[in-house]
Amino acid sequence: MDSSTSYYSPTPPKKKLVWPFVVLAVVGVLILIIVLALFASILSDGGDDGFYPPAPGEDYVGVLHIEGTISSAQDAGLLYTEGAVYSQGYILSAIEEMKNDANNRGILLYCNTPGGELYATNEVYEELLLYKEETGRPVIAYFAEYACSGGYYLAMAADKIYANPMSTTGSIGVTYGAFLDISGLCEKLGIGVEELTSGANKAMGSYFAPMTNEQKEIISSQLEEYYEVFLNVVLEGRSTLTRDALLPLADGRTFTATQALENGLIDGICRYNEYLDFVARDVFANEDITFYDYSYYVEYDDILSMLGTVLTTENTPASELAAALAFLKPLSGALVYYVP
Repeated sequence: MDSSTSYYSPTPPKKKLVWPFVVLAVVGVLILIIVLALFASILSDGGDDGFYPPAPGEDYVGVLHIEGTISSAQDAGLLYTEGAVYSQGYILSAIEEMKNDANNRGILLYCNTPGGELYATNEVYEELLLYKEETGRPVIAYFAEYACSGGYYLAMAADKIYANPMSTTGSIGVTYGAFLDISGLCEKLGIGVEELTSGANKAMGSYFAPMTNEQKEIISSQLEEYYEVFLNVVLEGRSTLTRDALLPLADGRTFTATQALENGLIDGICRYNEYLDFVARDVFANEDITFYDYSYYVEYDDILSMLGTVLTTENTPASELAAALAFLKPLSGALVYYVP
């Protein structure tokens, strides 16, 4: 009997394209690295302290940069940008250093800020007043893109205020931020929420209950108290303004540089380089005086260098993680001198 053997050779499967998945994986890793680097920047102490003293024996004016949201949380701005960021500790240390430096001849506040926390704003303001009192040296201010709310508050420590022609300022007032009430939505969706507190007002501002009239009065009383503080600071800093003249201007509105000048909120308008010439010539009678920048500056290289710390740390404390996540939340639920 004849026998034969047949062999079946299936068609070889088509080779799957692997490179798109490799690209996606690489992109995913890069995104992860960037996210971790940003969190590392928050959980770390920041970059260089930024102090590079002028030459010994050299007279100088310290240009103190107030840039970004004024906050007592250290290095809050690192999450959002490279370059000059706000650091409360750095600002206070710079003022103290200049106060104790015999070569320092004054401070120029370079303001580019929407404002910020009441506590942090007032702390810097009082330190500037103390600097003037103890040294007898002038503090002057320049408004860059904007100097609103807490930024304007700080400038009240200055003897003279000039602004860029395109600057925005004002926003004199206090805000508690927005309160979101989703109780109606929860009821519609059949979601029940219970909050256990020690008092009727402990959960004031909760997402899950409308605010009572009593709670609105409580918050309003706090707003009015700190608003009055703001008014008094402005009246002290702008001696030509009367209370009656100030009140119509202090309803939270912002002003262009021209409007601010017309209403007595600033002293002049010019470009920054022109202001430096004016300060050297008319304030210090010394055209050769040095202007030395005190600016807390961070580069992405500094942020990325912190990545290893996070990657080699087995457990990140919950308190530090919570602090990092807090930077993702906008200023709300706290009294602030801030322009929305």
